[in-house]
Formats: sequence, C-alpha cells, structure tokens
Amino acid sequence: MAMSQTMDKTDQTLVTPAEIQWRPAPAVLPAGAQGAVLYGDPTKDGLFAMRFKLQRFQRPGFSP
Repeated sequence: MAMSQTMDKTDQTLVTPAEIQWRPAPAVLPAGAQGAVLYGDPTKDGLFAMRFKLQRFQRPGFSP
C-alpha cells in the first residue's frame, strides 16, 4: 500500500500541548525524559506519532 493511500484512510486529529498526556519515556532515553503517543499504537502495525521531552541539555544516545 502506498503512503498516500495510507494517509487518505487515517483520521486527522489536532492535539494541543494542553491535551498531551506525558508519561515516563522508555528506558532507552535518558532518566527524566517523558513521552507521549499522539495517535496510533506503536506496538501494532500502522502509523503512529510520538513526542518526547528531554530535560535541558539531555541528548538521546543512539548506537548502531
């Protein structure tokens, strides 16, 4: 399925900052980080969007 076909079938929702429900982020991010799923389910196939908040001067560490 092409990306444009997938996007046509999704509902569009506007999420304001006040509506975001922050929770502790996954352990792969620095301690104190928070995360929120804006839509979808990251544990299932399909589209989803997540947002993360890091404390000042924190940078996520990634390894190959």
